[in-house]
Amino acid sequence: MHGEELNNLSALISVLSLLNSSETVDQIYPELRQILERNFACAELIFALSDSADDATIYLWDNTTQQLDAQLTLPWESFHADFSARQPTFVAQVDPASTFLIDNLLHASQLQSYAAFPLCDGEQSIGILTIAWREPNAYTSLQVDELTEIAQAITRTLLRSRRVNDLQNTLRNTRALYSASNALISTDSLKTILENVVNYSAVAIGSSYCILFVFAKNEPKIKHIAEYHNPSLAPLYIPSYNQLTQGLSGWVIENRNPTRLQKHQRDELASPIMLKMRAKFNIGALMVAPIIYREQVLGLLFALNTIEQPDFSEDDLALLSSLGNQAAAAIAKARLYGSRKRQVKILAAVRDFSLKLQSVRTFEALLAVISQEIVKLLNPAFIAINLLDDDDAVVVSATPEGIFPIGYRLPLHLGITGAVARSRKIEIIPDTQADARTFFPTNAPLYLKSLKTTVSLPLLDSSVLIGVMNISFQTVRDFDSADHTLFQAITSLIGSSLQHVLLLDSLEERVDQRNQQLVFANQELQDANKRLQELDGLKNKFISDVSHELRTPLTSLSLYLDLLERRPDRQKHYLDVVRGEVSRLRTLVLDVLKIARLDSQQIATNLKPICMTDIVMHEVAMHRERAEAVGLEVEIRVDPDSRPILGDVAQLAEMVTALLYNAINYCEQGKVEITLSYIPLSSAMELSIADHGIGIPADEIDHVFQRFYRGSNASSRAGSGLGLNLVEEIVHLHNGYINLTSELGKGTTVRVLLPAIQKSDETTDAKQAATMTTSK
Repeated sequence: MHGEELNNLSALISVLSLLNSSETVDQIYPELRQILERNFACAELIFALSDSADDATIYLWDNTTQQLDAQLTLPWESFHADFSARQPTFVAQVDPASTFLIDNLLHASQLQSYAAFPLCDGEQSIGILTIAWREPNAYTSLQVDELTEIAQAITRTLLRSRRVNDLQNTLRNTRALYSASNALISTDSLKTILENVVNYSAVAIGSSYCILFVFAKNEPKIKHIAEYHNPSLAPLYIPSYNQLTQGLSGWVIENRNPTRLQKHQRDELASPIMLKMRAKFNIGALMVAPIIYREQVLGLLFALNTIEQPDFSEDDLALLSSLGNQAAAAIAKARLYGSRKRQVKILAAVRDFSLKLQSVRTFEALLAVISQEIVKLLNPAFIAINLLDDDDAVVVSATPEGIFPIGYRLPLHLGITGAVARSRKIEIIPDTQADARTFFPTNAPLYLKSLKTTVSLPLLDSSVLIGVMNISFQTVRDFDSADHTLFQAITSLIGSSLQHVLLLDSLEERVDQRNQQLVFANQELQDANKRLQELDGLKNKFISDVSHELRTPLTSLSLYLDLLERRPDRQKHYLDVVRGEVSRLRTLVLDVLKIARLDSQQIATNLKPICMTDIVMHEVAMHRERAEAVGLEVEIRVDPDSRPILGDVAQLAEMVTALLYNAINYCEQGKVEITLSYIPLSSAMELSIADHGIGIPADEIDHVFQRFYRGSNASSRAGSGLGLNLVEEIVHLHNGYINLTSELGKGTTVRVLLPAIQKSDETTDAKQAATMTTSK
């Protein structure tokens, strides 16, 4: 036997001995490299093992650290052309211009030739073993045969190692899934389930971070988050729902497949937040698995490692996906259990609520029980119960007490209360302050303005609408099906109880009336007499007020007529004064006559479809010269989407004139702003007139609509104190609403809302209005 054959045989025996005692590349590589260098004079040994059908991990010897380095993962097609050929490849001279990584690596190390041996067993290929020399064509055919046998022996060893590793991973995964399953089925607490999922996932996979996101049922938001992180590491930044639906995690949600990303693998789908997180928290490999139950994505399960830790394997991804499947079933079970438990609790609460309502006999006691029980059931920040009275909703109860005025009347064409009264359907307003239908009285306390979510319930007895109850919270609230069941129960329970108590009160009242007819008759006579006295007093006060207001111009007229006789040289000045007093007297008399006719219900209102824009523009043109004469700017803005209204042209012109007169009269500088716009949610035209004048003291605002009332800071200005009272009467005749706000020294704003004719109803309304005349 020749020396070369002996050397090769010795090398083969040494390699077989090495492979019998070792199983992995890490264990094989150092000694195998020495054996091949000694027996085959090779200079480099490179393993390329398959990660999948497309990718390979390259194992290189680091001469600096004298350790094996497996940092490079890349597609097979970029490493070597003949991976799938299953035949050895021999390169006598390395081509420096080659596009394959193996040639580039060897050329960079000044190696000249190499032989590449496939590591395969039948149809199964697991990689390539490359042996390189410093000289061109440095191998012999005998060496090639021996190296082929060595490659086959290495293949068998690595395959055996992979099978053992697969069995170990299967056992690990089975144990992990078994432990996780026992932990998940042992509790119905959703919080505990989520914590168990992330803890078991992190331990079983060996990840540094594990995060579970559970989405809300019916809206795009994260409902629950559970997180595990290695105690030595900082907690991760928690992304928002929108950020989760982008990039790699968004792809997982859309395709409903788990995926992994190795630490040196670029994420082509990465969202900015994922790139930032990988950089900031030193994240290397990561995996994402969808939590799916009955075709619905309930959430996402993440496992992440730092850059110093190894990549995740396919087995790791399969284990994470299996844990996610177990989590999905446990989460669905916990949600169902929680929902059923809450439904049972709500049914018990509704039963108790019903029994308490049945035991109440008086209206006041019923309102108290309703407020107490609603607080127990929902813990709201504010409750208001409104009963219907003609075209208004009247507040009969408000909790906390003193926040909202009892007896406050809200027209049913305004606010959410009116909308629910019309639709008879439950309305949930997520953000009360942002909803255009929200309506609070003038000078409403700050407490009301801090409310968030509001639930508005129609109170029904069978098909009869009794009223509307508004329940508000100081935080944004989410409601599930159990809550909606509770709202439905409350709607009918309270409606029936209110109707019952109101009928009972009415019946008892009739019985008492029969039993005490004489007492009531006497009381009625006393009340009638008292009312007559009050009317007589009002008449005397009215006469006194009118007499006082008439006395001033009459006195002035008498005085200046006397001066006119004595001082003919100032005739022009005195005549101007007399004319002014006569005009003032005429205006006062006309206002008094109008008020008197309104009181006696003699004013007829001829309603017909009219354009409010024409009236406003005409009256503004009439008053613009007077405003500009005293240095005021008049600014008018008209909504192009204005709608006609049913109104009396003369009365509405008089209303606009009175408001413009006040705005100009009490404004010394700046401008008067007139705005006419259509409010879709209220189906109304809104006229707003604002000035930058003297304003009204806060404690006097509630009195400005009283007859002959004039503010303490307005005595030096012309006026009778009847204008705003007349305006209010005209607004009410047109089924409208008027609101005045003012700040002393900064100005006053008056808003008038008048119901608009809807476009689909214009023809019908016009026909009706042509024959319709209404009285106050």
